[in-house]
Amino acid sequence: MRKRLFALCLTSSLFLAAWRCPVGSPLEGTIPEDVRSFVSDFSLNPSQTNLDLEFLTASPHPFGSPRQLDVANFLERRITESGGRVEVQEFKADIPNVAALSMPASLTRTVSGRNIFAWPKRFESGPDGGKSCVVLLASHYDSKAVDGISYVGANDSGSSSVALLQLLQHVQNRPLSKQLECRIGFVWFDGEEATLPGWSDGETVFPVKIKDHTYGSRHAAAQPMPQKISSLILLDMIGSPDLRLTRDSRSTPALLKLLEVAVAALGHPPSLLSEFSVPVEDDHIAFLERGIPALNIIDFNDLSVWHRAGDETLRINPNSIEKASRIAIMIALTVARDPQAIR
Repeated sequence: MRKRLFALCLTSSLFLAAWRCPVGSPLEGTIPEDVRSFVSDFSLNPSQTNLDLEFLTASPHPFGSPRQLDVANFLERRITESGGRVEVQEFKADIPNVAALSMPASLTRTVSGRNIFAWPKRFESGPDGGKSCVVLLASHYDSKAVDGISYVGANDSGSSSVALLQLLQHVQNRPLSKQLECRIGFVWFDGEEATLPGWSDGETVFPVKIKDHTYGSRHAAAQPMPQKISSLILLDMIGSPDLRLTRDSRSTPALLKLLEVAVAALGHPPSLLSEFSVPVEDDHIAFLERGIPALNIIDFNDLSVWHRAGDETLRINPNSIEKASRIAIMIALTVARDPQAIR
């Protein structure tokens, strides 16, 4: 994954000053009391987290690999166990054929991918059924193919994938005292990572110009949905030892403000959010391009093992996953209560 940050953003204090977000006091009363109560009851199950991460990180699972299909099947089983109805969105994508750089071969090859949706059964019928809109919580679940190392992506896809599984179970089993206008859904995107070494290599250096990343999310965003997507809340790289979330300037401003509010409502210091905003390219971009509000909840500050050796389960901090998960579901439920508030 090459979450592309402009180098100037990271190195020039003058440029960063131009991107700086005003930090003001959160709006009072933005988070409904029943949402606060719902979120306060959520806690990460450590043993289940370890079991899920153990499977996800057993070996690399890049887009189009046999191992990635095993991971998809695992997620489908876990979704069912957690009280969700599985919906698989299969697609095919033409990706760069790296072998063609060293031998006569087609410059592209076609691989199969699977986006995995999970719909909590509570929204299928009864008093919570009949919703015409949905707030989607999202993650990707592929790992980056990195030359020379066995990269398993414990943080970079694993942390957010296990978070969604546990949030799904909480949403399914914990009642809300007031009705939501939109239901909550979950999606794991395939093929987020670039198959070439660099995020933009497909468009800049490969002989055939191809957008070599976010295959699954771009496919999903282009498909019709039975319910209107009110917002997409993306989680990525949330298991770092000392979580510090990035202000993504590509995200919808109203959702960024709600991120500030949620951080404060949960009692975290403002320093949990980075001081400056930078543009991050990730699975939420395809939805933004179609006019769907989207937020990227990501720690892109600690990059010491990003696409390097060491992104393994021993480095994952469950407390970081729990913090980010609570923030994400607080935002998602607040939007689902009043989806027009962020437009």
